[in-house]
Amino acid sequence: MAMARPQNKWAEGVGHVFAHVQDGIDFFTEMGFRALRNAGKQPPSCKKDENQYLCAAKKTGFSILSFLGEAGDAFYAKYEQLKAERMRKKQD
Repeated sequence: MAMARPQNKWAEGVGHVFAHVQDGIDFFTEMGFRALRNAGKQPPSCKKDENQYLCAAKKTGFSILSFLGEAGDAFYAKYEQLKAERMRKKQD
């Protein structure tokens, strides 16, 4: 079953604006998760004279960034899968 087009052109225009805003939010959120994942790929190296606690904190921070990036990737992969399933059900 195909979705019906709105009879009111203003409503259709506002709906299109909402769709573009949502797409932009998704794009920038995905880009942010990708940046987090990439930031965590190269943890800082510790120098001999550097405070070991500070070094451990930096490494932990980079690990957390990487984890959040991977969690974001998993979220968007599942989100896209669920959207595709919902669209298939609407077409049946």
